[in-house]
Amino acid sequence: MNWTIATYMADKIPPNIGAGLAQAGLEMGRSVVWTLATWIGVEAALIGLLGLVLLLSARKVSRASASKDYDVTAGDLVLKDG
Repeated sequence: MNWTIATYMADKIPPNIGAGLAQAGLEMGRSVVWTLATWIGVEAALIGLLGLVLLLSARKVSRASASKDYDVTAGDLVLKDG
């Protein structure tokens, strides 16, 4: 990221802005991006975990219904004869 700042942003900063103010703005921008990335990552992990739990529970339910007097064919429950 420092390469990007040095290449694209350093020459666009006005000379009358002090180095401390530019550094503070840079640190604030990094902090905001880091916070957003962290929240997005946590939410993505939680959604993925929820999806995994739903897949495992659906598999367990389909196995339980298949082991009873029902035959699962093409998503429909059909009562076995006999």
